[in-house]
Amino acid sequence: MIELYFYMFAALVLAGLIRAFMKPARIYEYPTFMAATFGIFILPQAVSLLQSPGAISTSAVECVLLMANLSLIACYCSALIPVSERILRWTSVAVDQDRLLRAAAVLIAAGLISSFAMKEAAEDLRENVWTGTVTIYHFFASLLLPGFVIALTVAIGRGGSIPWLLTGLAAWPSVGAVI
Repeated sequence: MIELYFYMFAALVLAGLIRAFMKPARIYEYPTFMAATFGIFILPQAVSLLQSPGAISTSAVECVLLMANLSLIACYCSALIPVSERILRWTSVAVDQDRLLRAAAVLIAAGLISSFAMKEAAEDLRENVWTGTVTIYHFFASLLLPGFVIALTVAIGRGGSIPWLLTGLAAWPSVGAVI
């Protein structure tokens, strides 16, 4: 039964990927996106569990594969239900590019300040273990990536010197680390 669940899961993932290859814009649709996600993350794990389950029982692997199949089937079934126009109107909001740019500026500023503070605090530590304040600084320094993505999206879509400047500021620590 476990092999049947595995082959069924692989076929469901393959069906979603074929659907995406036939029309690439479908990758943004929920069932196709989830099929790709399941194919990337769960399918390799399923292969590994089938080849060498280790301490995991075969009934547990069978349950996992059954749940993966049911989840992917539910994703496909969700595409069959039409979207309510009332809900669509209620949830649709126009994107304000200026507001996005301000959010990117805040994220980039917090990321740059925290990155600088993290380097200063890490130099004061004599050990290689990061605890307390340094980990908090590291968390806030990681805000550079979403700030970079937002600024780059606005810069590509709208243009202008300020979005490109913010994009450069957000990319600066990563480029400096590479160089």
